[in-house]
Amino acid sequence: MSKAFELIQAQSQTPTSARVLVLDTLLNAPLPLSHPEIQKRIVEPIDRVTIYRVLDWLSAQGFVHSVISPDKTRRFKTNTQPSQHQHAHFECTKCGQVYCLDKVDDAIAQSLPERFTANNVHLSISGICANCQP
Repeated sequence: MSKAFELIQAQSQTPTSARVLVLDTLLNAPLPLSHPEIQKRIVEPIDRVTIYRVLDWLSAQGFVHSVISPDKTRRFKTNTQPSQHQHAHFECTKCGQVYCLDKVDDAIAQSLPERFTANNVHLSISGICANCQP
């Protein structure tokens, strides 16, 4: 049984083959993936529209979150905890890779005024990643 199957079932949801395939693909990806990147990695035949629907469902269930990069590409990454997405993203302006920055949120949360609570953080940072540095 795959980890994706177990995660979906643990949330009392139906682990359809398409949901499991897409979530497994994202769980095994070190970086956020776009729809075309997900489609290329899935070896079993699955309709592109089904992938869009599954991504929307996974987002609604809190299994994944998405970030839209400056080039308007939507990329998806699994959440470490379902229904929790509070971190920043870094996009390399050279290679276009998007990285999740979990530690930035701690600094943001600590900088809020007293009795303020952040429910969602949408922060994007762009620059040059370590792999593209000269």
